[in-house]
Amino acid sequence: MQKAQEMGASEFKAKCLGILDDVPAEGLILTKHGRPVARLLPFRQGAQMSAFIGVMRGRVNAGDDESAAATWTPEDDLLFDRPPLR
Repeated sequence: MQKAQEMGASEFKAKCLGILDDVPAEGLILTKHGRPVARLLPFRQGAQMSAFIGVMRGRVNAGDDESAAATWTPEDDLLFDRPPLR
């Protein structure tokens, strides 16, 4: 697999609609001041929504409110106001 291309955030902002029409297979690393801040990956048809549920478990810092972290469940990640991805 090829290395993902890098693009500055300001260039991405100017070209985002065109880029979203043709996301490179290896993805795109977005940078701010030369430092990577995000990765854009193409959506694979057939990807299961369940593969995304819980991927941030153990990585999210709830700050000082420990009770918020203690009550989190994978179902909290579901987007109830939107139709399911197909």
